[in-house]
Amino acid sequence: MIYSHEDLLSRWNDGNPLVTLAAELGIQVQVIAFLRPFSQLMFGTYSQMMKQRFDAFAAAGAAYDGMTFEDLVTHIAPRYEVDSFLNQWADRFPGLRAAHSDAIRAEIEGLLNTDDLDWDVPHALTNPSLRVHDCDHIATLIRDGKTPIEELRAEYAAAHHRIGQPDEGRTAERIAMVDTVFARRIAGLIKHYNIDLRPAAPSPTPTPTQAPILP
Repeated sequence: MIYSHEDLLSRWNDGNPLVTLAAELGIQVQVIAFLRPFSQLMFGTYSQMMKQRFDAFAAAGAAYDGMTFEDLVTHIAPRYEVDSFLNQWADRFPGLRAAHSDAIRAEIEGLLNTDDLDWDVPHALTNPSLRVHDCDHIATLIRDGKTPIEELRAEYAAAHHRIGQPDEGRTAERIAMVDTVFARRIAGLIKHYNIDLRPAAPSPTPTPTQAPILP
């Protein structure tokens, strides 16, 4: 059973029929939750809202209902009580494990004991995120109210051709801000599931040492 997005983690009651079936069949169910860092989740949400609501934003002249990225993170964070959601799933399926989304391939191939899986997905079936920088730019144009709708649509269309390019909108400051907002959830995941979704801190630059001066 595969749930495709963190929104569905809150639907732990959907697992109840599987609990009943597993008991009837005498089988065990191993649940692995693959989690994205909260900053990736928020950047993806920022993009998805622009993709789904561009026309409404443009018509109202109020991108993101007037919220900045930082406002949006604070506003929607209560929806993602991820550690509590996993606890509810774990009550139904003891032994639940959490893993980083980067480990999906390794984990699945390990469980199936094979590396002969086709992980290629046709581009037409994917839903890649727009760059955060492009979402910021389009939102600014919408709020400014001086750009004709034809030009707004052209900017929006062009943004889809810049997917995968370097994204200066994903700043270290924004990542740190998201992790601060989600600090309690991050701590809960570390405590209960031994998974830390924060980006690894860069290694400190060694301080040069001067060779001793020999007499």
